[in-house]
Amino acid sequence: MSSVNVCFNKVKKDCLKFIQSQETATEKFKDKEKMIKSFLIPLSFWISSKADNKKPYFVGLAGGQGSGS
Repeated sequence: MSSVNVCFNKVKKDCLKFIQSQETATEKFKDKEKMIKSFLIPLSFWISSKADNKKPYFVGLAGGQGSGS
């Protein structure tokens, strides 16, 4: 957990700035710091542990799909 806090302190400013840029006037993200600490940083550590420097590692992320109407 301490490594998450250390990482969070390093990336906090940039991550919050990026997350806020993705918000719209009607849709705001709630508890941005919790999202960074509980999801984004652990996901980054997981990807880093799975990546092999000799072979490329591809990760695809997709949002929800719908009709949009």
